Amino acid sequence: MTKFHVISWNVNGLNGQVKRAACLDLFRRHSVDIAFIQESHLRSRDTQRFANKFYYTDASASLSSKNRGSLIVLKRNLSLNILRKYGREDGRVLYLTTIIAGHKIAFISIYAPSSYEPDFFPKLISVLTQIHDYSFIIGADMNASIRENICDQDRVKFIVKTKS
Repeated sequence: MTKFHVISWNVNGLNGQVKRAACLDLFRRHSVDIAFIQESHLRSRDTQRFANKFYYTDASASLSSKNRGSLIVLKRNLSLNILRKYGREDGRVLYLTTIIAGHKIAFISIYAPSSYEPDFFPKLISVLTQIHDYSFIIGADMNASIRENICDQDRVKFIVKTKS
């Protein structure tokens, strides 16, 4: 069985060199293999700046302005054969697909809007149905609710952590 250390993190911006270096150092100290990053705030042309000798940005969904943005960052010594990459133009959803030990896997990073946007979830479902034959590993910042009239106190946030 193949094991990965995975992190999902809303970093609230990676434009500063010090913050980028600190994040990459944290990945190394915690032996992270795959990182799902939300709110990178990196322009599409700058996403490759989030890299060092241990990690690189393999997939990104970013705007031309410094807001939103999702990244999938991989450890350089991972031997993954990436089959397909996709990044939505609005910087909210991206994935990459691979095959690990004979299993089709999609690594997906999602950054949901913080206020209700009626087209977000239908667009997300449309993207996910394109890769329905893959098993999903998702890292997400799911700020939003499916319905507009759900108030903040009714939202449930949870973290699932497993030990191997």
